[in-house]
Amino acid sequence: MAQCVVASHDPDDDLLRDILVRAADLAGICIRKLPQGIRMRRFGDKMVYVNYSRTAQDISRLIASETILLGGSGPIPPAGVIITSPG
Repeated sequence: MAQCVVASHDPDDDLLRDILVRAADLAGICIRKLPQGIRMRRFGDKMVYVNYSRTAQDISRLIASETILLGGSGPIPPAGVIITSPG
């Protein structure tokens, strides 16, 4: 089962996370756990990752199977962008 981005602080949060993960799984929606400040948007077969945090964020394991079209393979700097397509 996929991981969810919903924070877990008490049993109610755990239950909500489990419900959302299960619903997404049943709907065929892929859920990815993203580092703090990273946002991902899909445009057709392209994935755009933007770092909204104040520090560089490493997403190398997250995009290991994807082909990088724009940006580097190292950490995304603050306000940085990486665009990928399926590997």
